[in-house]
Amino acid sequence: MSDGKYTLERDSFNRWRTEITDSFAVGVKLLAEDHRRRVEQRVHAYVVVDLRTELGPWRLRDIRVIWSPENNRYFIRYKQWKTGKIRDGRPEYLDIAGPLDQGTRAKVSEAILGVFLQIKEEAKAGTLGRTPRPRETIATLGDNPEIAAKLESLKESVGQQEAGGQREELVEALEGAGLEVNDERLDEAIADSEAAIDPAAEVS
Repeated sequence: MSDGKYTLERDSFNRWRTEITDSFAVGVKLLAEDHRRRVEQRVHAYVVVDLRTELGPWRLRDIRVIWSPENNRYFIRYKQWKTGKIRDGRPEYLDIAGPLDQGTRAKVSEAILGVFLQIKEEAKAGTLGRTPRPRETIATLGDNPEIAAKLESLKESVGQQEAGGQREELVEALEGAGLEVNDERLDEAIADSEAAIDPAAEVS
């Protein structure tokens, strides 16, 4: 996370995916407002959870984010099966897979709902998919040989006509490394004819 936000990336199934911890990731797919399951069953999103274990990766599917008008809040429902038993006058349902204790259930639900609400907020603001990534410094990026070479080339061409072309190559290298480029800071560095790129300049 960065600044209290999750880094969201779209996967091949049109889900918005993020890492909650090193071994716990979620993918959230929102349903359209007129989707039948949203209208009839109040299901607002489907979630998959990916777990990394010592035995290999696990995936839990069909986790639902449901709106409760009675409680005026969203809640998480895991895939369930009907046991055939009656408890307190009602049919008994048990989770096919899910947290084993209430403490874990509460933390997992909080994390999933946090991602879901962030997706909704960013979609409403028109910023979905633009979550700031952890900030890196030019010095840190210079550890990458390809980027370091382009940085050096850019430094040598500051104030020269070819600086613009060198900048494009640098931007491509940074984006190729999976980083979002802070264009304003790069423009300032190129425009400064007296100094090379400031090692403390940030790229987000």
